[in-house]
Amino acid sequence: MSLFNPIKKQYDRLMELTGSLPCCDLDSAAAVMRIKKNKIPKNLKKMIDRGMFGANHPYIDQDMSMIVMDKRFHPFACMYHSACRLKWDLNRAKNVCIFTPQERSRVRSRTAQSFLADMVDAAFSGYGAGRMLRDRGANYLQDFLDPDRAMPNAEASDVVALLGDECDGLLSFLRMNPEINPTPLQIHFVTNTDRRVLSFIKSYPDGGLPNSQQQRTAQEIIEQLRSDSLPRFRTLLEELARMDEASRTGEVTPTAELQEQASRLMALSCQMNAGSMRTSVSRIAGLLNEIAIQLEYAPARAGAACVRSLRTIYLPMMQELLTKYLRYDRNPDPGSDVKEAMKSTENIFKNDLPKALKQVLKDLQGDSAIELESQAEALKKKMELDGLLDPLEQKPGNEG
Repeated sequence: MSLFNPIKKQYDRLMELTGSLPCCDLDSAAAVMRIKKNKIPKNLKKMIDRGMFGANHPYIDQDMSMIVMDKRFHPFACMYHSACRLKWDLNRAKNVCIFTPQERSRVRSRTAQSFLADMVDAAFSGYGAGRMLRDRGANYLQDFLDPDRAMPNAEASDVVALLGDECDGLLSFLRMNPEINPTPLQIHFVTNTDRRVLSFIKSYPDGGLPNSQQQRTAQEIIEQLRSDSLPRFRTLLEELARMDEASRTGEVTPTAELQEQASRLMALSCQMNAGSMRTSVSRIAGLLNEIAIQLEYAPARAGAACVRSLRTIYLPMMQELLTKYLRYDRNPDPGSDVKEAMKSTENIFKNDLPKALKQVLKDLQGDSAIELESQAEALKKKMELDGLLDPLEQKPGNEG
């Protein structure tokens, strides 16, 4: 191992590449790690043996040519890989739909050459040049004068552009929700859409015009993409959003969710170079655990308001700040502006965020105390109503 490219540096660059995503492609990983692709398995094993990935156990999926950070992220990696490949192929399809003047000129030249070659072949083969001219001359002439008639129309271009927008939406959602666990059917749909797009691209040969059968095939595929793939793509995004919301509000308790967030913060703190920042983030993780425990005793309404506040304000802000901070923290020689921004972030995590979370905890404890007193009073009233206690005996001054 080169002294100038140690495992620790390779790990840092790999983490910077993946960001919050639990997967990355092998080519990009090899580039940032500055090693050959066939060296990745060996170096990845060294990182795992040194415990750099914590509880995760990364592996290489050869079919997708990706590093996946743990088996539990496999469905996400499949969906992300399929979505990236679909986006790539949609860009290729978009280029197919753009028939430039240069391409028209090349197609006309090839059409004329093909026509002359067929005339010569027909003359010497016994088919007859005159017969060939009668049977195929009209089509050759139309292709030469108007090659656009055989190329994709405006509808094809519109469908490809709309699918591109939907695919951008899917990729954006996945990057924002790396914990999502898509179903096999959802993954299959994205993969199948990509196959359709590839079939559309292959219907148009390079440097030439499609024949009538290829034109029909291309038009049928565009119709399938328009009538089937586009509506189902929008449904897919709605399904994923509902799954994400269900995981946040229904299937996962607020206590478990906050404890999971605290665990993530602890894992992130281990990746930081600055000792003071590690301490601050660990402290915040501890406060989140305290809040999670207190939620068990807080009134339902207060607990729901607390979780809503954390979700909409504090946790997104922490995640965004930490993601940016980690990117700069791995820079060996940041500029003065970056250092100033990092210092500001460190102060927020050291002072402002703990202060805000302590207030949340105090409010929950106060609500719990009020709830406790209210329940005690209710119990006392019930015993009085049942004749188990004499109300007069409980008033001050009536003792003895």
